[in-house]
Amino acid sequence: MRYAFIISILGSLLFWGCKKNVSSVPELTYKSANGNVLSKGSILQLKYSFTDKEADFDSIWIEKASINCTENDFIDSTAPIPTFPTVTKGNILLTFAYGSSPDPSVTSIINGCNTPANDTCVFKVFVRDKAGNTSNTAVSENIVLLQ
Repeated sequence: MRYAFIISILGSLLFWGCKKNVSSVPELTYKSANGNVLSKGSILQLKYSFTDKEADFDSIWIEKASINCTENDFIDSTAPIPTFPTVTKGNILLTFAYGSSPDPSVTSIINGCNTPANDTCVFKVFVRDKAGNTSNTAVSENIVLLQ
C-alpha cells in the first residue's frame, strides 16, 4: 500500500513536471501558403500558428525578402494585427495581392521584379506583444512571382 502511494505521487510529479507551459514570449510557426507560384493579380495567403501566454499582440512585422530582385523587398511594420479572439494559441492568416487588388482583406500589395525575370522570395514574420516581448521570426517557403 505504501509503495502504491509513493508511485502515484511520483507519477503525478512526472505528469505535472512534463506539462508544457505556454510562454510569455510569443512564438510563431509558418504553416502553409495557398500556393507557391503566383501570376499577377493573384492572392497569396500565408498561415502561421502562434502561442502567447497573455494573448496580447501589439504589432506584427512582415518582410518580403527576394532572392533575385531585391529592389522590391519591403519591411512592413504597420500591418494591422489580424483580429482574433483572446486566446493563447491560434492561427494568423496574412493576405497579399500580387500587383493590385480591390479586396479589402489584403494586408499588403506585393510586387515582382522590374525586369522580365521571375521573382523568388520568402516572407519573414514576427510579432511583438504589449510587454515588448518579440517572437521568433517565422519564414515562409519560397514563393515565385511570375512576370
